[in-house]
Amino acid sequence: TESPDSIPEHNLIIGSHTGSVMVYRDLTLIWAARLSHPAAALSVGTFGGQAGLIVTLDDDGTITLSYLGTDPPSSAVSTDTKELNYEAMDEEHRKLLQIIRDSSAEGGKTEPADTFSLRAQVPNACDSGGYE
Repeated sequence: TESPDSIPEHNLIIGSHTGSVMVYRDLTLIWAARLSHPAAALSVGTFGGQAGLIVTLDDDGTITLSYLGTDPPSSAVSTDTKELNYEAMDEEHRKLLQIIRDSSAEGGKTEPADTFSLRAQVPNACDSGGYE
């Protein structure tokens, strides 16, 4: 939480020509990820109520939304282990295999209940503001 007198905290996101995306807070690298393509443009936005999605545009005009995940745990991971129930795991595995077989036998892929369509309009000329 910020006090009214504090300076707001900002992160810097940098994309490299190798497809790496790095997020810095001050001079500290706080997150890094590798994309399948180098980004020509980067932005951060909120889509579908999910804040913090990284929007990348590649040289081919493909837009990709990436989610870096949650914050890493700030405390040590618990080393307590519980006893595994192999019989229950085996039963669940058999049920899942049967579901897969049944859905494959039905011979089709089901369409999702929700769909999303995006229509983009690209201007014929970019930056035709008369810069000389």
